[in-house]
Amino acid sequence: MNPVEIPLITDRSSRTDDNADVVDKLGALVHEMLTRDPTIRRFYVGIASGVDHRSALKRRFDKTKQDWGINEMIAIYRSEHQPICRQVESELETYFQSVNADIVSMDKPDLLNRTGGGGGRISGQPWHYVYVAVQRLGKKS
Repeated sequence: MNPVEIPLITDRSSRTDDNADVVDKLGALVHEMLTRDPTIRRFYVGIASGVDHRSALKRRFDKTKQDWGINEMIAIYRSEHQPICRQVESELETYFQSVNADIVSMDKPDLLNRTGGGGGRISGQPWHYVYVAVQRLGKKS
């Protein structure tokens, strides 16, 4: 078995995102990424925790994401409060489930989330991140 090759990891989160309209803002950010970048073919919304975005997202990259062809992970929101990240993840996933169901197009990216967001174990890490993992065409996975 080949070792898991870590994808490109970036941070697009902002310390100014602690406000009530953050879900709408993040939904718009992800929607724009998906509709304006034709190289994105698949995406997954998740949460991770750690001392920084790189270590947190790196731990969330596993064989399943590798098999899906995920080659980039982008932190889009961070908070010291895990319940907030769980709620943001759940709302984003629900939003994109409905968007994908409503779009009839061969060119829409495939949402890989299948079980519903906002779950998982409680973490004692200092930072919690909502991230989008994507498969981009033309990039090594």
